[in-house]
Amino acid sequence: MSNVCQKGRGIVLVSLYLIADSLGPTRMARPFMMTSRRLSDLSQSSALRRSTFEVYGRVQGVYFRKHTVEKAESLGLRGYVLNTKRGTVYGEMEGENKAVDQMKRWLRNEGSPKSHIEKAEFKDEKSIDKFSFDGFEQRRGRF
Repeated sequence: MSNVCQKGRGIVLVSLYLIADSLGPTRMARPFMMTSRRLSDLSQSSALRRSTFEVYGRVQGVYFRKHTVEKAESLGLRGYVLNTKRGTVYGEMEGENKAVDQMKRWLRNEGSPKSHIEKAEFKDEKSIDKFSFDGFEQRRGRF
């Protein structure tokens, strides 16, 4: 059963769910209300995604990895970042869909203050059920 209620200037669609009361058959079920927007937010926010990335340009020697770790941690992402022998920065990230999208924009368009990004590539993108990293770290070594 659904009802439409006025709230402020906008209309909020409210879904009404009946939750059976376990105290006995003489009591009526109590209504539980949650907006449809909140329901969709819950399903989207819990969806996790993994992606690899490689950033090209002037991205080594300009604290790119340090800033990448800071940005990833601020978004709640997990994974790692490292320098490559090709002069690029490579990494993997995992997190909520929205956070992964924000990080992709940051890697394409911002980076560290002294970096100059030519392009960023994202590969092996897929949905995941759980994290495989504990946090987001800067790794040493090159591949």
